[in-house]
Amino acid sequence: MYECYWLFKERPFDGICDPRFHCRLPGQHAITEKLRYALVDRAGCALLTGQPGVGKTALTRDFVRRHGGRFTHIAWLSQPYFGHQDLLRRIYLQLSADQAGSADALVLEHPGLLLEKIQHLFHATASHVLLVLDNIQELSDPAAIGALKAMYEWGQLSLHPLNSVAGRAPQAGNEQGFRVSVLLVGQPVASQNLRQFAGFFESLTLRLSLPCLSREELSDYLRQRLQAAGAQQECFTEEAKDQMHRLAGGVPRKINQLADLSLLVGYVRKKSIVDADEILQAARELMLLDVA
Repeated sequence: MYECYWLFKERPFDGICDPRFHCRLPGQHAITEKLRYALVDRAGCALLTGQPGVGKTALTRDFVRRHGGRFTHIAWLSQPYFGHQDLLRRIYLQLSADQAGSADALVLEHPGLLLEKIQHLFHATASHVLLVLDNIQELSDPAAIGALKAMYEWGQLSLHPLNSVAGRAPQAGNEQGFRVSVLLVGQPVASQNLRQFAGFFESLTLRLSLPCLSREELSDYLRQRLQAAGAQQECFTEEAKDQMHRLAGGVPRKINQLADLSLLVGYVRKKSIVDADEILQAARELMLLDVA
């Protein structure tokens, strides 16, 4: 609606997780490098936490886009989780999706057979499997956690201390480290939940927390998204950015909401640039002022 007014090719702050608008910020570089170490370099299992809307899923998707070619199989699961058998069934169906034939109905109904089939998939070839479990705070079934631990231990039992070739997908006779890399993604409460399973929690190679954006990062975030949308001029005053950071608390999801609605307010008011007043009006309509 406001794209032509601001000379955009498209809206820069849609809530859709569009890879063209993903912002790679300097403050997140250390986290992505540590994920690469744990997952691509086969060092083990990583836990990534952060408050809702901070960008965990977006960062994870960008990581998989950049490094997915280094894995032979990828299974990505999200909520809701319906227990042990559902978790195993979904992992098996994703990992076996590229194999001929349909899944055996008998296998899908028996957790023990599912575990055997998954283990076979791990060991049938020189594989390097990536399991991504998003919204892990929703998974509390002890049997499901036990199954994850078993998969992780299978990877430990499959060590091949041979040289790997950087930049290439795993090949037969060329593996080093874990066959199974696991990335758990969720809200901070996920760490507390997983502590109940001490054996599994203590085996995590990395426990990372994705922080909210600083004021400086917010400016960089806005700039990258506006450029991706084709912006030809500055759209927010420094005062508007200050107000946005204060009201959104550095959470990208809230920043997107405030930026999008304030651009609409600016369009309606025929402003040449969005100021703090437009941010405040957007915050009122989004009902963010009572939590600022």
